[in-house]
Amino acid sequence: MTKALRILQVDSGIHAWDGTLKYVKDISSALASRGHAVTIACPRGSIQARCADEIGLRKIAFEMRGANDWKQLPGLIRAVAGKYDVVHIHSPLDYVVPAVAARIVRVPAVVMTRHLPHPFASTRNAYICASLLYDRIIAVSSFVRNVMVESGVRPERIEVVPNGIAFTKPDPNAGLRLREELGIPRGAVLIAAAGRISPHKGFDVLLKAVHQLTHSGVAVYCAVFGAGPALDDLRSLAATLQLEARLRLPGFRSDVGDLWCAADIAVISSVWEAFGYTALEALSAGCAVVASRAGGLPEVVSADSAILTEPGDVEGLAAALRRLVLSPELRSRMRQAARQRASQFTLEANVTNIERVYSEVLYKEHRTGSGSG
Repeated sequence: MTKALRILQVDSGIHAWDGTLKYVKDISSALASRGHAVTIACPRGSIQARCADEIGLRKIAFEMRGANDWKQLPGLIRAVAGKYDVVHIHSPLDYVVPAVAARIVRVPAVVMTRHLPHPFASTRNAYICASLLYDRIIAVSSFVRNVMVESGVRPERIEVVPNGIAFTKPDPNAGLRLREELGIPRGAVLIAAAGRISPHKGFDVLLKAVHQLTHSGVAVYCAVFGAGPALDDLRSLAATLQLEARLRLPGFRSDVGDLWCAADIAVISSVWEAFGYTALEALSAGCAVVASRAGGLPEVVSADSAILTEPGDVEGLAAALRRLVLSPELRSRMRQAARQRASQFTLEANVTNIERVYSEVLYKEHRTGSGSG
């Protein structure tokens, strides 16, 4: 794409520091670096607004108080009219009203990224959203695409564009410093996990698996970075399992990249994941990964970089971890494969494909193959 576009990224946000926030921040910064004029629409004073300031992007303030907050429609119409070539919407709060505003003022391209694997409530809703409100829906994984198709979306309206990250060289010294801070010996095997502490992430399954390991005499440490509604419950479970000496639950930390540098094994034990940013970040740092065979995770990892277990299977997770803990050679082979696998999910490729979706809508370019309308 050679023409510079005026792009509005719309994200009311639901949870702080989730994958959607990272996605919007990363693609917005990358699109701006390619010469596009990018604006972020988000609530005043929100984390999204702070991120826009950090990367030097213009922002407009609006506050959706619900998915059907029609009081926001007049203000959105005024904010959007005649100003943008593309309106790109991300949060479930924004799926309807901002899209209607964009349609009313005839924005040339209205696009949604579906970050969550939520089906439409009815085929009627699927038709309204995918065929009337939006020119194209970007799915972050084939798993998300399949959920939408099964709920009534025409396949040709969906484009699978996997997420990507900007790679940095792992810093072993940062990992050593973090181990020292957390009181984890240099030579100990560290199992790490990170993310929003909510039930669907399966952190309780991880703690129970670590308990099985330590109870059977396999000495490991475990660190889980993140905050969320289930953090107190997780701490209570850790106390019940008597894991305090081997477990670190510091809450939210911004240095998750250092955690992967410190870790020997990364665990993503989710019940479902639309894509799995955490898995990708761990792979990029060269961690051996154990992940649930759930949602989009099997699309991110490869057979030589990860061991897949069934969601909720404590015994299966414990067995996979035991295998890795007791085999430094296997961990070494998986670390080498991890970086290679992660290199297939670059931010550059992600943004190039997003630009292509914009182009196909704006200029009616159609490529051969599935997923294009």
